[in-house]
Amino acid sequence: CPEWVKKYLSYGWRSLMKTVLPSVSLLQKSP
Repeated sequence: CPEWVKKYLSYGWRSLMKTVLPSVSLLQKSP
């Protein structure tokens, strides 16, 4: 696949992790 696709996917994945992981950890900590 093209290079820009790889860059876009990797960037999107990192931003997704930054936004999703904190909320998931908060949900797991709260009863």
